[in-house]
Amino acid sequence: MSAARHNHRGKTRVVPQTLCRWLISVKRNYRPVRYHNWRHAFNVCQSAFCMITTGGLDNVFDDYEKLALLISCLSHDLDHRGTNNAFQVK
Repeated sequence: MSAARHNHRGKTRVVPQTLCRWLISVKRNYRPVRYHNWRHAFNVCQSAFCMITTGGLDNVFDDYEKLALLISCLSHDLDHRGTNNAFQVK
């Protein structure tokens, strides 16, 4: 089964079952750390969505760029260990 289908306008439509499986996989791979966790990723994604829909960015990005932005928001801290740069330098 293909992860995406194209409608008559050429826009990509993500298959809902594929999206749900991907979201569950991403959520499961976030560590239970204090800040860089699934909740943080979801908040970042929601903020980006609000900027797109109410902040005037809807006409700036095409559909693929908007999808890429939301995917990157949800997965940007995957497997983050919860440490900062100062800790890593030690």
